[in-house]
Amino acid sequence: MNEQGKWDVSVLYVEDDSATREEVAPFLEQRVREVMTAENGRDGLALYRQKQPDLVITDIRMPAMDGLQMARAIRDISKGALVIVTTAHSDTSSLLDAIEIGIDQYVVKPLNMKKFSAAIEKCVEIIEYRRAHKRYLAEREKLVADLQQALAEAKLKDRVQAENIYLKQEIDREYNFGEIIGKSTALQYVFFRVEQVAPQDATVLLLGETGTGKGVVARAIQSRSGRKDQPMVTVNCSALPANLIESELFGREKGAFTGSSERQMGRFELADNGTLFLDEIGEMPLELQAKLLRVIQDGEFERLGGPGPSRSMCGSSRPPTGT
Repeated sequence: MNEQGKWDVSVLYVEDDSATREEVAPFLEQRVREVMTAENGRDGLALYRQKQPDLVITDIRMPAMDGLQMARAIRDISKGALVIVTTAHSDTSSLLDAIEIGIDQYVVKPLNMKKFSAAIEKCVEIIEYRRAHKRYLAEREKLVADLQQALAEAKLKDRVQAENIYLKQEIDREYNFGEIIGKSTALQYVFFRVEQVAPQDATVLLLGETGTGKGVVARAIQSRSGRKDQPMVTVNCSALPANLIESELFGREKGAFTGSSERQMGRFELADNGTLFLDEIGEMPLELQAKLLRVIQDGEFERLGGPGPSRSMCGSSRPPTGT
């Protein structure tokens, strides 16, 4: 009920008998927020189309259009419309028709105001339930949308932070991204091979002694590939402790091991859509080779402590490897 002690609903009351209408309308006005009246079904239907009241109360037998004809037309407009019919004791056939079309409540004339009020209250309960359910659905939809937005923002923030950390590490190491310069036959052959493999979606193995420039060649492949605008992530396998290299490559979930207080993205994830350069891959522990093979072949990896496989490269990050 509202502050005036009335049910917060609007009612359309349709009755052709003026004496009954003048008696019932004030009774309704004391109990509901708004009352509209009409003298026949035709006028009642027009008023319903205009105002869309919460509840319709109608007599059955009326001129121009009877109450049941109006009720059918109203249900065509709104299938969930609530309708109460009032009918005389002797009007059994009309009452059966009312039951057939699914009228919500009926009250026998002459009206017993206590029973009449109880019938209205039952309809009000349905109206309030529908309103509460509608509010619940709207709130749930908003909550889902907010959660989806928060999740998207959290993922973006996580990735940006991880990439910033990696870029800072690269800057701190003063990594040299300069071009290769030379005219020797050996270098010309290297240039030729770089041009061959750069457009391909394939894993590349670079062989050479330490200091011969495998990292520079990897950068040349990256810069001439379709991934040139994406990051190139470098992992020095010889510089990482054996007990940390797995979490560095594949990442870890919070609580994966003692001291792991938050989730960390691995280098494969950071290189998604770009290039991963595994420098000195020959120094990688043998037990990690099977996991590395799975990433290269299937594009899947598991974070340390994770529940299952995650998408890694899905054909999107290609690891040139150095040895």
